[in-house]
Amino acid sequence: MTTEHLLNQSITSGQALIQNPIMSVRGLNVFYNQFHAVKNINLDIGNQQILALIGPSGCGKSSFLRCLNRMNDTISDCRITGTIEFDNQNILNKNIDPVYLRARVGMVFQKANPFPKSIFENIAFGIKIHGLSTNNQDLEHQVKKALDKVGLLKEVEHRLEQSALGLSGGQQQRLCIARAIAINPEIILMDEPCSALDPIATAKVEELIQNLKQNFSIVMVTHSMQQAKRLADRTAYFHIGELIEVNETSLIFNQPQNNLTHQYVEGKFG
Repeated sequence: MTTEHLLNQSITSGQALIQNPIMSVRGLNVFYNQFHAVKNINLDIGNQQILALIGPSGCGKSSFLRCLNRMNDTISDCRITGTIEFDNQNILNKNIDPVYLRARVGMVFQKANPFPKSIFENIAFGIKIHGLSTNNQDLEHQVKKALDKVGLLKEVEHRLEQSALGLSGGQQQRLCIARAIAINPEIILMDEPCSALDPIATAKVEELIQNLKQNFSIVMVTHSMQQAKRLADRTAYFHIGELIEVNETSLIFNQPQNNLTHQYVEGKFG
């Protein structure tokens, strides 16, 4: 069976569309000039679930992810069509303030990117910008609460005024996650959050991600199929800009419906 034929197979079952999603993507296309990077995607984001996006490099995973909080707005030659419904609004509507949107749909990048400020100010910055604290005591409480949620408070509580750049790579990534959750988003986007970390730091971040599911919906791009197996409730497989298959993670890896998915999870390409 040819790749073209497999790509033309429709998703006849599985869980691309689910009941009571927190976000719904319909007919999403992403173009960079004439290059069609993401092709007619229909996919729902589950409430308090982890959705993993897997697939070969360049298959459109990150381009899709960046649409969910309009990070692609920063790319001048990017054009997007379709709808992304969140809180009964199409977030692609130009009337939607992307700053307000990104407070509700946070993002953690592949490489930790702490601000060149103190540990305290890294967390406090977003809280102050969005007017979420009433006084200095409340601000300190919220900063420490965010650090505690990511398991960092005990490690850094005696050096909150020191530069965040002095933290280890794993600590910096947890700090960036704390920064994202400090402003109480509803969805957290993660673009390969562990790819630059060693195995010990990866294990800590994975444990954190699993715990965060209790309060947040998470969409995570990962090249590690083992990581998707460990963390995700649902997994979506992308190939050359197409969403080939999405289902419960155990079914994607053990009973894939499309042969392209089967070949990828078996390590035959990618």
